[in-house]
Amino acid sequence: MSKKKKILIIISAIVFVAIIAAVIIVVATKEKDGAEKGDSKVINIDEVSNQITEGSSFKEMATMDITMDLIDTYFGINRENVVNAVGKIPSMNVHASMYIIIEAKDGKAEDVKAELNTYAENYEQMWSTYLPEQYELVKNRRLGSTGNYVYLIIAENAAELEDLIK
Repeated sequence: MSKKKKILIIISAIVFVAIIAAVIIVVATKEKDGAEKGDSKVINIDEVSNQITEGSSFKEMATMDITMDLIDTYFGINRENVVNAVGKIPSMNVHASMYIIIEAKDGKAEDVKAELNTYAENYEQMWSTYLPEQYELVKNRRLGSTGNYVYLIIAENAAELEDLIK
């Protein structure tokens, strides 16, 4: 084998190794970025709220919109931990159906979820002695989170509505 062929093979091997190294670096960087972002799903909570209202009996019920003013006074959630919130609550206590979607500040979703769970437990207690059918809805509530979003859904089709958030 001539000296030129040997040099060409060595250069080709070096280029090949460099390309493989570059691919590995790019893949590793993307994986690292994904791991640092964690569960950073972005949800348009106003759009989801509209879908929930239109896809359920909420559009036919007498409800009130949830505002940021209700976060601490009605739900007992530290407003400092909340970016935004939407949802509906019954305007009269003849229906237990309600939902709330909260965008928590970074690192505060678990705190908000714990406070919302306390509200849900109190809500269940309130309905335990009043209108058994509505009490069943409350017992079968959906409380969860995805990324910085925390939600509580109490409705006949709560599982279907939950899919709109997940």
